[in-house]
Amino acid sequence: MLDQNVNVITDIIDMEYLQTVQDSLGRIVGITTALLDPNGVPISRPTNLHAFCAMMQASDTGVQMCMKTNGKLIEINKETREPSIVLCPNSGLMTAAVPIFFEDKYLGSWLIGQIRMENIDFDLIENTAEKAGFSKEEAKKNISMLPVISDEEFRNILNFLVTTTKTVTDLAALNTTLNKQNKELAQFAENLDASLAAFKEFINLTDIGTYLVDYETGELLMASSMYKELAGIDTDDFSGNTCYSYMGCDDFCPYCPKEQLVDENGEPTGPVVWERYNDAVDMWLSITSRALKWIDGRTVMMTTFVNITERKKEEERIAYLAYNDQLLNIPNALKLSLDIKEKCSEHCYLIFFDVKGLKNINNVYGRTAGDKLLKSIADWFREFVQGTIPLYRVSGDEFAILVADKEDHEVMEFASDIFARFESPWTVDMSGIKQHIYAGIQMGIIQAKEPVDSHSTLINLTEKVLSFARDANMPILFDEEMDRKFQDHMNLIVSLKACVLNQMEGFSLNYQPVVDAFTGKWIGMEALCRWNSPDVGNIPPNIFIDEAEKLGIISAIGSWVLEEAISQTKIWKLHEIENFTLSVNLSPIQLRDKELITDIHRILKRYNYPANRLSLEITESAEVQFDDITLKLLNSLKEAGIQLSLDDFGTGYGSFSNLKSLPISILKTDRSFIKGIEEDEYLRHTLRTMVDFAHFAGLIVVAEGVETANQHEIVRRNGANYIQGFYFSKPLTKEDLEKNLYRFR
Repeated sequence: MLDQNVNVITDIIDMEYLQTVQDSLGRIVGITTALLDPNGVPISRPTNLHAFCAMMQASDTGVQMCMKTNGKLIEINKETREPSIVLCPNSGLMTAAVPIFFEDKYLGSWLIGQIRMENIDFDLIENTAEKAGFSKEEAKKNISMLPVISDEEFRNILNFLVTTTKTVTDLAALNTTLNKQNKELAQFAENLDASLAAFKEFINLTDIGTYLVDYETGELLMASSMYKELAGIDTDDFSGNTCYSYMGCDDFCPYCPKEQLVDENGEPTGPVVWERYNDAVDMWLSITSRALKWIDGRTVMMTTFVNITERKKEEERIAYLAYNDQLLNIPNALKLSLDIKEKCSEHCYLIFFDVKGLKNINNVYGRTAGDKLLKSIADWFREFVQGTIPLYRVSGDEFAILVADKEDHEVMEFASDIFARFESPWTVDMSGIKQHIYAGIQMGIIQAKEPVDSHSTLINLTEKVLSFARDANMPILFDEEMDRKFQDHMNLIVSLKACVLNQMEGFSLNYQPVVDAFTGKWIGMEALCRWNSPDVGNIPPNIFIDEAEKLGIISAIGSWVLEEAISQTKIWKLHEIENFTLSVNLSPIQLRDKELITDIHRILKRYNYPANRLSLEITESAEVQFDDITLKLLNSLKEAGIQLSLDDFGTGYGSFSNLKSLPISILKTDRSFIKGIEEDEYLRHTLRTMVDFAHFAGLIVVAEGVETANQHEIVRRNGANYIQGFYFSKPLTKEDLEKNLYRFR
């Protein structure tokens, strides 16, 4: 029966143990975790406290806002006895709580969050920052750094936490029972002034082992049947025998807490609880020792113990789950972090590699095939090293090997042998059929000079090393120069995200005129995005656009470019000129953005800009998939009156046959067909063929890259409608274009 004075989980389970469970969980899932009391007040030190949550906790208003959310979660926990999930009204992100019930009494909840699963509502973040009194920019920056997890990962985290909670409450039940019985025994011993026989009978009625010894000599005075069975004693006459003699010792056992049981005056203190594995009976014991004043006035030591082997096995199972990959039965990144701290010497290397093409293998053969492939790789490695060197799974297709006490050349030879194995196929059993699957590898090696402080640090190190091995056909030794380049790259990424969030700081537009091939009149212009980072300087468009696509912020940049270009064109009143066209590039990523059409219509409506004066350019490349989804989007844009251009035609993955199905009206030839055309008859013939075919399809042709008068004449003779290139004008700043507006008239 639960004591009525028990109101919170820490009343029956040690806070240090709960903190350890929480920290282990936090390291596994990588999100903020804390323990709340029944009123929603945190009672543990938060694990993985993200920067946004830290900002909220630093403000009194922020704390009150968080407490309100906690209260809502706890209210649901109490009512349903099930995990609760709500959208945080302060961040718009997911947060959840798992209740802790013990004997139908609610004792608190595990809190997890913030959890980023979708796009961030930055307006809400700004509103929260204003209310809580901290920097909006810092809040948006910090919320953007939260890791993104899938719905499946989130559900797995909740299920794991529910299982962990059950284990904790089971341990609490065992602890409560043990404490209750210990109290009963202590009370009984203190008040015992009658029959020792009654005491002996009592200790044999419980399933707790008990023995009583003289404090000074260790002479065994009394023992329960359970203790006698474990100690191999078959008599009730203990005369002259000591507790330690039955353990094969000449004096009190070295692990006995005897000295802790009395104070400096020899008076009994409180009980000492300890655990020990008894190899003689293959059993883990939870032991409580205490000193008592016995009936005859002498000090005795009473020890009780209970079998906790099953609890230990459960703790070991939880530890195994925390430090091992379940699919491959090999240690994980968390275990690698610990091993680096414990095992690394002066000559210690980390070999990182990832399996290239695993996603494609999953798509072609199914995820089961991908899992079997990884198992085959792990099994081969285990046999290759004969179990002497562990293989760690860092994440999905990324692995690590920790090599200690080896010289540089030995590590390179070892890594090369592993690399070479991937030149041969792997045999995977697919429903009884042996399937030979080729998988690539990219590998980077780094000397482990510094300790890895956290799981996230290890993940970052993995990405850093492998980023320089992407295109190599051999193991790459990561050095200080590569580290410097990586830091430069990370600085670029941080600056790019910060500038986009800070109202497109450092971004500007250049404009390159499009010229009538026959009259030389300017009839349009292409808006070209430029970025001068306040931190790293001018960055070429091909670099920052590629990074923006990877970071998922290209749509924000594209929207800004479109609005800025249309706004400026309206100011110059160029849209009023007959046949004028403003060209703006679209990224392949934008073509997959469900909000693209809505955003374009919003900008056109805001500036009252005619749709037929806008041309959206699609670059022909492998990234552009002209599937049903893309074609539906392009047709919607065309129906709205917007012109569509196919840029860089002739160098990508398209063909003349594609032109029939694409709703485009303008074809822009790649500049590679113009360079050297004066001396190359093949290029002239190719250009003529493209122009004739495009005209036959009803398309306007723009020749890009014209830089000389001879090139202009050849392009004009071969029928191109418009020209774009340095011969007429390089890309101009807004100020320079204003000086040349008369050329459009």
